Amino acid sequence: MLVYGNDDAGDWSDYVFDMVVHPADDDTIGAVFYWQDENNHYELSIDQQTFTRQLVRVESGQRTVLAQESGAYRHHAEQDLRIAVSDRGIIVTLDDQLLDGPVIDSDPLEGGTVGVLSRSISRASFDEVSVNGQVLSARALGQHTATDLDGNGREGIPVTAAATISPVAVASYDWLTGDKVVATGRDAVIDAPVGASQVTLRVTDVNGNMSQDRIDLQVTGRDKLMFADDFSGSLKRYTIVDDGTNGPSDWRIADDALVQDSNIGGGQQEPGWDAWSKGGEGAYIMRDGTHSLVKGGEDWIDYAVEVDVTPSDDDALEVLVRYVDDQHHYKVELDDQAGLAQIILVEDGYETVLARGWHNYAQDESMRLRVEAEGRPPVGQRGRDRDLRIPGHRHGLRQGRRGALQLCQHRASIRQPDGDQPGRHAVAERGDGHGGARPPGRHRRRRPAGRRGRKIRPAHRRRGGGHVLLRL
Repeated sequence: MLVYGNDDAGDWSDYVFDMVVHPADDDTIGAVFYWQDENNHYELSIDQQTFTRQLVRVESGQRTVLAQESGAYRHHAEQDLRIAVSDRGIIVTLDDQLLDGPVIDSDPLEGGTVGVLSRSISRASFDEVSVNGQVLSARALGQHTATDLDGNGREGIPVTAAATISPVAVASYDWLTGDKVVATGRDAVIDAPVGASQVTLRVTDVNGNMSQDRIDLQVTGRDKLMFADDFSGSLKRYTIVDDGTNGPSDWRIADDALVQDSNIGGGQQEPGWDAWSKGGEGAYIMRDGTHSLVKGGEDWIDYAVEVDVTPSDDDALEVLVRYVDDQHHYKVELDDQAGLAQIILVEDGYETVLARGWHNYAQDESMRLRVEAEGRPPVGQRGRDRDLRIPGHRHGLRQGRRGALQLCQHRASIRQPDGDQPGRHAVAERGDGHGGARPPGRHRRRRPAGRRGRKIRPAHRRRGGGHVLLRL
């Protein structure tokens, strides 16, 4: 822990504490604020291994948890961390993710200096650190994307102004498209048209001061919907393939979800960093299980798959894209037990790890997973809070259907997010050809290419190009 020691800083209060964090390991990073001494302060900790974000008040040595939620950070990537604290509450954002807030402390501390926190992490950097007094600052956050499933040309997208900073009471929150107010209130649902659009948040405080923020929205039209399933029927639209050694699998439709309820698993390679195989390049690969393939779609090229997944175990979950056969496809994998997220290319049966980063997930909690295959490489997104990028990857797998692959997982249910009503359909959307690796959102400063990820040289190169991005 590194605490700023200026004599005047002990009297600081009602401020905004900003920094850019870059964790290179999977342990704890964070910050302290309103620091008087080790027994009196606030502590924010973000732990990748436990997949937990926690805000704690320490007073007279006693620790009180004010807020806690599932979530972590992006491994080996720069992220904007902001903490706004006053007697009106505590607002914490990591990029565009709001920590369970604003958090109201019923017995708030009075003030103090700031510091940065690194616990059991091999390397973490903190840059662009600043502390400023609070002024009215509108902040609009939202889902950003949706699919027009019913074909009426519009879809509701939930937005919130909960991250707005104001030193005094807010008089009004207005949401505008152009000059027209389309919604009011801190939280709203914007009736967005198909295609790209923008919504502006206008916040006015009780003194008449005004601040604005803007986010981009994107609604995919029904005409681009290649596949959708509300999981109200049977498994007739899927082909079930078991390649695990301790099957069979147990795929079924239950509670409006596609459920796999067997602990099927196995593989040609034992887990562990020293486990290498001539059938693949890397550790934690060459593993088997069961997968549910969508029938048809062999000629699909540019598309996105979006689902909500609820794991009830800590093993590996995968989504397959550009699946030609069991010898040719991509795997986007999340493994809580190993603490990994990775993209794997399977080509002529040989497995190559294209991208890998530390990542965990919360059991029995729904997580949104979006995988995009556009141009040459696929793009994977989970939530919007972390990413792993391999620029310039070249390969030859350009088409194929998609499937859900589940490894060594005792129970998992698969659903599709539908605006503010998760769990309605699984969807596959046709790409628009614009190479949309990053979904619409707030306009943030751009960082130099290469500082948000790391390059890995693929084992095989073919004509073509693009990038592989896993946003988790």
